[in-house]
Amino acid sequence: MTRSDFILSRFIPLAVFLAGLSGCASERQPTPTAPETVRNVSVLSVQRVDVPDLLETVGTVRAAETTQLASQMMGNIVELRVHEEIAYSAGRCSR
Repeated sequence: MTRSDFILSRFIPLAVFLAGLSGCASERQPTPTAPETVRNVSVLSVQRVDVPDLLETVGTVRAAETTQLASQMMGNIVELRVHEEIAYSAGRCSR
């Protein structure tokens, strides 16, 4: 090992270490901003009221968007777990 290789092998890790320390020392402190002023806003008092958790209605559900599906492999439908005229909730399937 030559003398220049020896000096570089000691100097490079020291330079990397010092560069890493200098990055930690310059943390920026956030500058406080003035609060935003809002005008022409009506303020109402809060009141406790009973609101129903469930609303039942009669109607037809139609998708906002439709698409055509095609299977990439041949097969037979063995079971259809959804039936017409039965009400289903989200996440529930018939068994």
